[in-house]
Amino acid sequence: MNVETAYSALLGGVLYLLPTLYFADRALRFSAGQSAKQALAEMYVSQIWKMALSAVGFAAVFILIQPLNPFSLFGTFILMQILGWIGQMNLNTRFLKL
Repeated sequence: MNVETAYSALLGGVLYLLPTLYFADRALRFSAGQSAKQALAEMYVSQIWKMALSAVGFAAVFILIQPLNPFSLFGTFILMQILGWIGQMNLNTRFLKL
């Protein structure tokens, strides 16, 4: 594994974590004390911003970082996405009983 592959993988992880942390902070901060309808609307808006931040992040990485290994960048991003889904399913035991 060379340096290009390593920092491409690191950037893939950062491109997953930063929008996800933004979503979690915004959705949970504004959901406390609101009605269910308002909390759901805030989660939808937060998800849209999360996708926009991811798109801008990928565009910035592809424009600003050269050379770049796209396979390790996308591979790390996809792997972290899958691990997030698995983590959510394992935390919610009621989901597993369905």
